[in-house]
Amino acid sequence: MRVTAHGVKPGEPAHLELGADPRWQVTQRILASEHFRKANRLREFLLYVVERSLDDRVSEITEQQIGVHVFGRKPHYNASEDNVVRSQARLLRLKLESYFAKEGAAEDLVLSIPRGTYVPVFEGRTNHVLPVPAKWKRGVLAVVVCAAAIAVTAVSLRPTWLPGNQEEAWSRNRFWQKAFANATKSDGILVVPADSTFALTQEILGRRITLAEFLSKSYLPEWESAARRFGLPGDLPLRNYTVFDSAMNISRIFKMGTRLNAGLKLRSARDVGYRDFRLASAILLGSPKDNPWMELVEAKLPFRAAWDADTNILSVVNLNPLAGERKVYYPEGPSFDKRRGRLQYATIALIPNDAGTGSVLVVGGTDIAATEFSGDLVSDPNLFKNVLAPRLKSVLKSRDIPHFQALISGRESEGRLLEPSIVAVRCWE
Repeated sequence: MRVTAHGVKPGEPAHLELGADPRWQVTQRILASEHFRKANRLREFLLYVVERSLDDRVSEITEQQIGVHVFGRKPHYNASEDNVVRSQARLLRLKLESYFAKEGAAEDLVLSIPRGTYVPVFEGRTNHVLPVPAKWKRGVLAVVVCAAAIAVTAVSLRPTWLPGNQEEAWSRNRFWQKAFANATKSDGILVVPADSTFALTQEILGRRITLAEFLSKSYLPEWESAARRFGLPGDLPLRNYTVFDSAMNISRIFKMGTRLNAGLKLRSARDVGYRDFRLASAILLGSPKDNPWMELVEAKLPFRAAWDADTNILSVVNLNPLAGERKVYYPEGPSFDKRRGRLQYATIALIPNDAGTGSVLVVGGTDIAATEFSGDLVSDPNLFKNVLAPRLKSVLKSRDIPHFQALISGRESEGRLLEPSIVAVRCWE
């Protein structure tokens, strides 16, 4: 006799074959943890999707079916009007991330529910979230020491800097001279990384927080209500965290800044203002989902990252498609070819600041691997030379690198973006 998710207790297999399955075992440890001990409905949610996934009944893992079998909705309820499953899925993802960062830090197998689907995924541990110190300083941060330590890891994961030929030096130096134009050690360049708590806050609220709301903190009463409802810390949106891909990009950017004798100032999104971006050169990492300052540059970008709060999917919108181009570029869904990897998109933009006194470098992507690849592409001389530089040169009449934006596709496999290809480039001065 098959036992449904509602009839399963922690430690009991959904049916006999699951008892020895390591995926089921890690699920049971999650359900028995402090993170889920009082979250009965989330426990039922997790049990429902895991049991059906392991039992090859993925067709039953839909928003409609979860709403009916887990949250007691009527069989033909309108899921587009009732977002209970989507909002609870955001909280479940948050709980899972927290579990594997704390109680489950020693787990070899990580359970996640990718955005845009409710089908659970079990993978070997690859990425970790890196907390950023809560007190950020207005000058160059002491966290540079941490970035230098991360750079040691970066050396083991990516190609080291090697003496290059003249063509390689042209492509690398011209790009970074443009990026760091008019920036001295005294002026400095703002580096604003992705903010994981901003992303989580938007996920829980189920909507995008505008830059004006972020700066005025007018969204906090709404958050406090949600925090009480879900048992979350009331000050979570005010905490500073970044993720591993952003930290890796920071380490490479600081390394390049040192090589060019440019002073970089690492700031949290909460410690900068409009004036900073108007007058200074800057580097923005992330997407509208995890960096509120992306809103400031969106109007200048021909390829704009778009976050759908309902599906939690990041896509890239092409404002003026040319012949053969799409209007929207979506990452592949759960049915992708696992032998090749999931199709994702990375974006790189070098645009002028508002005052025309410097440039803003924007590095992002539709997921972690794509964002990290964007950072690799502008900091690894071999990648820049082989992937991006030829396409930029093909649209140039001179040997100077213009302000531009590039859209790159690639196949995500084991946390890395493979088979990179330039989809489109726009240049302007």
